[in-house]
Amino acid sequence: MRALGAFALGLGMMGITTLLPLVTRTIIDEGLTRRVPGVLTREIALLLGLAVLRWAFGALRRDVSGRVGTDVEYDLRNRLTRHLLSLEPAWHDQTQTGQLLSRATSDVRSVRYFLSWGLVFSVLNLFTFGIAAAQMWTLSARLTLVTLALAPPLVYGAIRFNRRLHRVYWRVQQKEGDLTTVVEENAAGVRVVKAFGRERQEVAKLQREAGGLLDENLTAARLRAFYTPLLAALPQLSMAIILWYGGRLVVDGHITLGTLVAFNSYVVMLAACSSASRSAPPPAPSGCSRSWTARRASPTAGTRPPWPLRPPSPAFAEPGCGSTTSASGTARPAEPAC
Repeated sequence: MRALGAFALGLGMMGITTLLPLVTRTIIDEGLTRRVPGVLTREIALLLGLAVLRWAFGALRRDVSGRVGTDVEYDLRNRLTRHLLSLEPAWHDQTQTGQLLSRATSDVRSVRYFLSWGLVFSVLNLFTFGIAAAQMWTLSARLTLVTLALAPPLVYGAIRFNRRLHRVYWRVQQKEGDLTTVVEENAAGVRVVKAFGRERQEVAKLQREAGGLLDENLTAARLRAFYTPLLAALPQLSMAIILWYGGRLVVDGHITLGTLVAFNSYVVMLAACSSASRSAPPPAPSGCSRSWTARRASPTAGTRPPWPLRPPSPAFAEPGCGSTTSASGTARPAEPAC
């Protein structure tokens, strides 16, 4: 019910937002150009009232959706932990603790960001786009056709940017899990590392994982550096063309000045929706799928390990030894040493 309330408040907020340009058009055409008595005071009071109402709707929507996302994060993390505790020890021997920690912390947190922000604004942006497109067609069919003709490059760039960034963030989350695993294993087995003189090898392993994480983050930064300014410049170019063509229509008497201002406000609104969709948390789909991989593991009936979750630590064995010692000091059969 709270989720439906958040969507209802969001729809009310965006509905009010789509009415503001029409009020502005009335102020310009009736109050300033034609100087109809009483219109200016009435429309400005209506504009201020709608702005206050939009602020109230937006504040309540953010509060409700934030609470819903936090509750989902709390419930999902508890369910994931209970499920992991129900798995047999053999499953944990084959699973890295760093990956489990990454799924239970950053991935679940990404799901919360998506539910409380990304999902809500995706639906609201679709609603806003539909209402704004209908109002733009009512104001001027010619300008609407020009806007639609300039939209495909922006849509294509946004889709390509989101797809490429999603793949990069997936690799970033994998690298974060690998780096967490190395840190956890060496912190738990520091005595074993020192006993076998493996400090240099473990430092090299940490540097390798940290370097891989740095490379993926730099790849994401390069993608944002290229696509973000490009996708921000395309709407500005569209608005320049719309102002040029719309100005000619105003001079020729096909539309009024207030209509042009209102139409440009809708274009700015659509550009803001596009910018909000690009700034949404990209790891959310990755977090959902990565968390679900741990939930899909089938538990063994009656098997509940009483110890904390821990993956198999890397073996520190000398060639020819008959057993290996994990970072926690537990002896296990050794694999053939090459």
